[in-house]
Amino acid sequence: MKKILIVEDDKIFALSLKITLLKMGYEVLKPVDTAELGFNSAILHKPDVILMDILLKGSETGIDAALNINEVTQIPVIFMTGNTEMLKKENLESKLRYFIHSKPINEKDIIKTIEALF
Repeated sequence: MKKILIVEDDKIFALSLKITLLKMGYEVLKPVDTAELGFNSAILHKPDVILMDILLKGSETGIDAALNINEVTQIPVIFMTGNTEMLKKENLESKLRYFIHSKPINEKDIIKTIEALF
């Protein structure tokens, strides 16, 4: 069973996404809402994929978390954001394996991306 980590500060959206993924047969870790908690959970639980918002609670972004995680382990990241310009400015293509879904998120599209990874 594939394990997924959700890093998202909108608790209602995170719960909705978690329920959808559980129904699809995925193991879903407890959603977290800061870059630091995302990093800690990723290193501790080693998910197969991370669903990551960019703008999170706290001073660090989802981009910061993804780059920090990538220094330790190569977990693919699916960014879920309304702010794709931040990703373009960071020039991440050479640093990180990632995918982008713009908010509002279509959960079926997220599932397709996850399934394509495996």
